[in-house]
Amino acid sequence: MKMFCDESLTMRWIQRVPFVPRMAYFRRAHTRLFKLEQAKQTPLPFLNYFISSIYNPPTMNTTTRPFPAAATLLAVILSGWLGLSQCTRTSSVSNTDAPSHMTAAAKAIPAVVFIYTMLSDTSTMYGNRHSGSGVILSPDGYIITNHHVIKNGSYIHVALPDMREFQARLIGQDSTHDMALIKIDATDLPFMDIADSDRIRVGEQVMAIGNPYKLQSTVTSGIISAVNRSIDLPGNITPNFIQTDVPINLGNSGGALINLHGQLVGLNVAMISTSGQYEGYSFAMPSNLVRKVADDLKQFGSFQKSSLGISIRPASPALTPEFGMKHSFGVVVELITSDGAGDKAGLKPLDIVLAVNGKPVTSTNQFRGDLALFRPGEVLEFDLWRDRKFKKLSVKLN
Repeated sequence: MKMFCDESLTMRWIQRVPFVPRMAYFRRAHTRLFKLEQAKQTPLPFLNYFISSIYNPPTMNTTTRPFPAAATLLAVILSGWLGLSQCTRTSSVSNTDAPSHMTAAAKAIPAVVFIYTMLSDTSTMYGNRHSGSGVILSPDGYIITNHHVIKNGSYIHVALPDMREFQARLIGQDSTHDMALIKIDATDLPFMDIADSDRIRVGEQVMAIGNPYKLQSTVTSGIISAVNRSIDLPGNITPNFIQTDVPINLGNSGGALINLHGQLVGLNVAMISTSGQYEGYSFAMPSNLVRKVADDLKQFGSFQKSSLGISIRPASPALTPEFGMKHSFGVVVELITSDGAGDKAGLKPLDIVLAVNGKPVTSTNQFRGDLALFRPGEVLEFDLWRDRKFKKLSVKLN
């Protein structure tokens, strides 16, 4: 099956056919194979050697008895027809179906915009602190960006990759997660598909698209370095950042972090640096949180924060024997606020929360990040470990 995918195998088979029958039979096949090659249905190694073998007979090896011409010719031709379709099919899959940086960039770039603001307290325009990037979320012009990009802006200007420019209006902002939703009056815009950020994995290849130093539609790439990362950003309560080694700089704020399918997995927000330049540590809001904040800002104008009314700590391995658990995972309930959602639902100190709505709890950061995805009034199903037994509990968020 792989004969005509491999030039060396092709050579060994063809050279076993005696030269005279080769001339007689192969000349007629030559025309058809050449037409197939022109239609990109035949691999070059076979056709190139096929032609040379017809017109340049090799020196016969007297120690090898040649196969009967007709049988050999039939084997070569039949194997070729089977092998050619397999080679063509494999090539097609690898070249067109597999995700790549190029296809992802081509898909996502049209949905990433350049934003700059006119500050309400100064005449300065294009200042780095108040220029950045944004991601188009819908064809009718809703754009998500960082709050610090448009903060104190009396005028918000948006430039699209196709060179069109618009004045935007502020729909809502959430300083606690450093996000803002703006809108431009346009239709049929390219927009970004949003992936499930719970599905990303450490080591996965990702790309950043933004406007560093006002260099519009700049693409950089790297990998996911960590998830559920907590960093100290003034006023930002996000507990579960995505950490990457993708180069970002001033102006990337509010830009897209995408996977190789061109889908949004995060909103770039910050880098850790002692020099003010990229040093290998960049951070993004997970796309599930971006979707939740954008929906809240669109519907209510502000982020709808829910409260559970408990304090927690990790379920460390040292606690495993004490609680009668074989493995350490989940979070331990320490304190419960009187009349809070946890108190009303019947949570108790030293309960271990193992899963929320069927999703395993792996860390305190992940637990807090998942709670931020729900609105007040929603009911969550908790899987608990209490008194060395499993227990289920329904909790209505405040």
